[in-house]
Amino acid sequence: MLELQENEELISDNIHIIGDVHTQTIIDAIDLKVEGTTHAGSTQYVKNATIFTHQGLLRCHNANVTLLDGGEIHASHAVIDTCKSGSIYAQSVKIKNLNSNIKVCASKFIIIEHIHGLNNVLTIDYKQVPILISKLELINEDVEDLEKLLLQAQEENLDTQDDIEDELKHLKNEEKEIKNSVHSAKISITKKIMKANVLSFVTQEDQVISYTPEQNQEYKPFSLEFTKDFLILHPVNLKTLRTI
Repeated sequence: MLELQENEELISDNIHIIGDVHTQTIIDAIDLKVEGTTHAGSTQYVKNATIFTHQGLLRCHNANVTLLDGGEIHASHAVIDTCKSGSIYAQSVKIKNLNSNIKVCASKFIIIEHIHGLNNVLTIDYKQVPILISKLELINEDVEDLEKLLLQAQEENLDTQDDIEDELKHLKNEEKEIKNSVHSAKISITKKIMKANVLSFVTQEDQVISYTPEQNQEYKPFSLEFTKDFLILHPVNLKTLRTI
């Protein structure tokens, strides 16, 4: 397809657009490739997205974007070559070049090669990742339904009790893994940081520990250690009392 014109909606398994995706359009697909620009006001709901320039709203599982130019990405995994402006909310994020005033939120890790600008905010916080919030809501609904089925199976002494208990255990472990993701999360910046930027880790209890890396410095990956009394940000050994 050459372009997707304004106010159009396109639903298909596989979509390849050679030109642009214009404003006030909606795409619903499994695999999407856009060789041009997804303009502001456009929305894409896909599983796998490969986009040259993104300015709209993308919600997907895997995002591969050459240039983020004011757009917003909600994903499980996002790989960006250059972030000029915009925001990213994903479980894992990899960025080659980061400019200025960009918000990056992840639950598992953020890896950035070059930070060329300033005033970027890099945050580990699962509660700021919309895909994870939606997933937790679905898990809670499934748990409630299964608990009702388990109670019924116990009352009627049905053979399905073990299967229901196994599924409940799986769902609760999945929920726990998401909520405890900050314990193993990392922020990595592979090249020297030349300007002022802020990174933060947010615990499940909403306690925040933030740090502004020194300029012209290289750092090992940042991570958070939980002790009985303290939160410790490594590798800078920044320590704060745990409030909960």
